Amino acid sequence: MKRYLPVLALATAAVIGLSYSGWSTTAGAQPSVPHPSTAALEQSSTVGRKELARLIDAFERQVKEQPTATGFNFLAQMYLQRGRLTGDVATYAQAKTALEQAVLLAPNDLSSRAMLASVLATTHDFAGAARDAAALVSQDPNDVGAAAVLGDAQLELGDYADAAQTYGKLYADATDSAAVIVRQARLAFLDGGVDRAKRLADEAKDKAMASAFGDAGLAFYTTFQAQLAHDSGHYDRAADLYAQALREAPGYYIALSGLARERAAQGRIDEAISTYEQAVAVVPQPDALAALGDLYRLRGDTVKAKTEYDTVGVIATLAAINQQVYNRALAVYDADHDVNIDEAVRLTESELTVRKDVYGYDAYAWALYKAGRYGDASVAATKALSQHTPDAKLLYHAGMIDKALGNTAVARDELSRALKISPRFDPIQAPIAHAALAELDAVTKGARS
Repeated sequence: MKRYLPVLALATAAVIGLSYSGWSTTAGAQPSVPHPSTAALEQSSTVGRKELARLIDAFERQVKEQPTATGFNFLAQMYLQRGRLTGDVATYAQAKTALEQAVLLAPNDLSSRAMLASVLATTHDFAGAARDAAALVSQDPNDVGAAAVLGDAQLELGDYADAAQTYGKLYADATDSAAVIVRQARLAFLDGGVDRAKRLADEAKDKAMASAFGDAGLAFYTTFQAQLAHDSGHYDRAADLYAQALREAPGYYIALSGLARERAAQGRIDEAISTYEQAVAVVPQPDALAALGDLYRLRGDTVKAKTEYDTVGVIATLAAINQQVYNRALAVYDADHDVNIDEAVRLTESELTVRKDVYGYDAYAWALYKAGRYGDASVAATKALSQHTPDAKLLYHAGMIDKALGNTAVARDELSRALKISPRFDPIQAPIAHAALAELDAVTKGARS
């Protein structure tokens, strides 16, 4: 394999658990293709939180007293490792600042430039990440790390053909890399190849185990397998995989949120609530807070539900970086809960000016639907389904939009497919989908009689 430069270490779904719509967020970020000098840090659990805090404190003092590119580079690596453990968005902003200083002091330091591109992707500046990574790849076509960032950014921007080409070259150059194989798995799912995605996900996990990945480094691949199981409606298997990820990385909040979601899908609501409470105690991410609020609501505890819902809104106001990372998740939350609809439309419309992926169009379609703009919503939903991604929520949103437009046959087909794929994809939205489908079935039956 060619020279490896650092690509962002496992961060977190982000924002949306470990889902395809939140892959490059601080909650579900892509796995790194590490440089040999940082491989031990990325793949082992020998650097505990206390030791990591000590190293960060020491290097913060060092770069203040004697600023060097090497010092800022290593400090950024420490911040990224902390981000993996905590999911704190602010720590990625700190990494970005440290790397900008490293590049300023040593403009030709390709390692710092590649890491900076990966941080831009993780903080959702995908256009900036694509620009910087493309510059590195043009300078060195064999730079695997920069190519990985470029492919990730292209995928998030909706440049699927370019991403497939970039990932294809990556795979040709690094057929044994777990980080490269899991990217192929994600692309396969987005293109509708569920079985291929599962095979590649299993292969990536095997490669990660063979490479002696530890803690969150290994658990990432397990949670990706679990996500695929969930999205195929195999909730028991998904729960088992999330439990396995928690054995590999105790307290791993992505796995905690995932396990909570599966418990809800299994109808084990009390366990789901307890597990979500653990997850948000580690990292209070909007999707987990909203899901916890929904379960409280189902239990009739409106006071606790309101507390979680209010916290979702507060997160967006904490810092500009939070708004940049969480804006799509917040817009979907608003649409799901019928609040701030005009703002949800504005956020999703603004994001589509640069980020034209299927989940961006889906979020826009859902916000437009809740705003009563059914025709515009249909146009966006068509684009959301353009890759034939087998995601129940995409089909559910499209089905509800077509139902509102009176397209009964199309709506029945979309809702049926959504519920066949994942009949309990969400504790609040799935029952709405079932009720809508039953209503459409009744209308169709009445028309035939």
